[in-house]
Order: sequence, then structure tokens, then C-alpha cells
Amino acid sequence: MTSGIEGRTERASIEVAVLGPVAVHRPCGLEEIKGHRTRALLAALVVSANHVVGVEQLIDIVWGDNPPRTAASTLQSHVSKLRSGLGATAILHMGNGYLLSAGCDQIDACVFERMVRTAASCLGVDPERARTLTREALLLWRGVPYGDLADAEHVALEVRRLEDLRLTAIEVQLEADLAVGRVAEAVSILQGEVVEHPYHERLWYLLADGLAREGRRVEALRALRECERLLADVGLLPAPEFAQLEERIVAP
Repeated sequence: MTSGIEGRTERASIEVAVLGPVAVHRPCGLEEIKGHRTRALLAALVVSANHVVGVEQLIDIVWGDNPPRTAASTLQSHVSKLRSGLGATAILHMGNGYLLSAGCDQIDACVFERMVRTAASCLGVDPERARTLTREALLLWRGVPYGDLADAEHVALEVRRLEDLRLTAIEVQLEADLAVGRVAEAVSILQGEVVEHPYHERLWYLLADGLAREGRRVEALRALRECERLLADVGLLPAPEFAQLEERIVAP
């Protein structure tokens, strides 16, 4: 999600949610966008927020290989429908395309990313704040990003990036939990996370660290060995910090 023309246009008071089915915030609450093609159009504009997306590209995204002869005019109808909910200046017609004009605080995925980056940056100096930020960030998630559009070519890479960032948020939160002494809670969560993400070595490291802090040295070493075994199966070696952690675990 980028901001190529940010600041050049007056921003509309919009709030778009894509950390789940594509939706917008109404005065009465969150409302999912109705109509697959309308959702696909908004998703394409969100992924390229503050950049112009060409009409031909949008037609290809919305209709695929068999667009109707009236595709251009029908696309305008979908844009009008979105404007009625987002605000008249939310989607701008610029050149031979359309642009979603939105600040970072108007798209939940951007807010999420900003919170996670901030949490990671303050983890070493203020783990309590890092923990609070990541917990609040993860509450923004309602399901698979972009909902039923997650596998579509124009959003698939962004979905994967957001899911990777979510895993980073979980790591930061759990590392913060360990730092502030919520060890038992972190270990319990980590035991499930390593099952769900068996090749993610940072989770194994945090699990071993947490087990060691609880005095469960044998289980901590077992966690390190299991991670080493899994990584070896795909031709990888654990990071050097694994050996350092092992030294601390076995030290008298």
C-alpha cells in the first residue's frame, strides 16, 4: 500500500477496512461492501491507494478476460456507488484512471502496519508499550485480509504481506510478554504458534526462552532441537542466537 500522490488532493473522511471482508465504516458501524465486482474495484484501489489505477487495468480486475462492451460505463457506475458511501472526493478520476485518496489513518491495514512497526521499534526500551500496541493492532483483524478476494491476483501479494506482518505482531507481543514477566501466558500461546508455524524459528526461540525462564530446561532444549530438526529438513540452519540461548540454558 503506497502513497504516491499523497497530499495533492483534499482527503475524504473515509475509513476502509480490509483486514477481513472488504468493508467501510458507517455511522451505525462496519458495513461490508455488497457486490463482488464493487468489492474487487475497491480492493484494487486500496492496494494502490494514492496512485492512479488505469481504467483498462480496473476493467481487467473487475471482469477478467470477458468484459462486457459496456465495461467502461459500468465501471463508472461502480465508482459512483462507492462514492455514495465513501464520500464524493474519496475516489478521483485522474487522467485515464481512478485514484483512492486516503491517509494512513483511513485504512485499517495501514494503521495496523504503523502500529506494528512502532511496537517493534520500542520493544527493547518499553516492552509494556510494545505489548499494548500489538494487542490493539491485532484487534483490527476480522479474518483473512480482503475476504473472498484474498486469492485474486491483484491482492494476493498484499494479503501475504499482511499475514506475514501479523505474525511479526504476534512475535513482538509474545517477546514483550516475556520481557514484562507474563511468561506462563506467553509460553502457552507459543506452544500453539509453533504448531501452526513450524518453520518460523523466531517462535521456537521465544518458546525455548520462555520455558527456560520457567525453569523447564529440558523442555526448552527439546524445543531448540525440534526447531533444528525442522530447519534441517529444508536445508537450513538456525540463527547463531540459538547456540547462545542454549549456552544460557545449560549454564549452571
